[in-house]
Amino acid sequence: MAIKASAQIDLIDLTDGFTVVLTNENHTFLGTTSAVDGTQTATCQVQALQGENVVNCEVGDVTCPTGLSIVSDGKTPVPTLTITATSALTKSGSVIIPVKIGEITINKTFSWSIAFRGSNGTSVTIKSTEVTYQVGASGTTAPTSAWSSTVPTVGQGAYLWTKTVVTYSDGKSTTSYSVSRQGVNGSNGKDALVIVISSSNGTIFKNTDIATTLTARVYQGGAEVTGSALAALGTIKWYKDGATTSTASGSTLTVQAGDVDSRCNYTVQLEG
Repeated sequence: MAIKASAQIDLIDLTDGFTVVLTNENHTFLGTTSAVDGTQTATCQVQALQGENVVNCEVGDVTCPTGLSIVSDGKTPVPTLTITATSALTKSGSVIIPVKIGEITINKTFSWSIAFRGSNGTSVTIKSTEVTYQVGASGTTAPTSAWSSTVPTVGQGAYLWTKTVVTYSDGKSTTSYSVSRQGVNGSNGKDALVIVISSSNGTIFKNTDIATTLTARVYQGGAEVTGSALAALGTIKWYKDGATTSTASGSTLTVQAGDVDSRCNYTVQLEG
């Protein structure tokens, strides 16, 4: 039988799961009326814990806006981050800190704000911060429809826009945007077949407490294929850890405690 589409998913069982702690998750920089006042620094230590024990970790690359840099000293087991802001930084915001523990990456968020000075020289404080989301067709032009406080469903090839509005005590506000694109799986073309896997209970578990259902969905030309149309395309089969004999067939696969030893890879294929 020909393989028409395939996908993979890793399930991980952690004994005494990992916890990552940032000693400083947010910082306020002193500002002029429009930007950070000169060059300022802050520090933050990163601790990774397995149960109550500190374990080695490292910090991956951090994508920062103009005027902000975050650099790790690379020391183990507890690296220190140096956060530097310059006068080129004009807006408040946040960045993702990827913390790597072996093959596991846990993302932490570091946020910053700027205490702008008013025209009379007094400091201005943050009154409120509002984060909203919207799906758009462009990665460069922000969408103009209504924004939502909850993250919407993002279709393949669409863009998820995040808008952060910070309102200050002087009545002024700043608006910043970030955008990410939902990937398009499989080959190009209106008739391309794509199969994707979702897990009802995530992919990382602790102390063999594994209970999840994997669901495979088939798309053709961006539309989900179900029922008799799916049966006409072929059979969905599941393979475990590279085996050549399928573990099960059908759109769903239930995984329970004992099925995963530390790490397990499931491959699903549409065959026909």
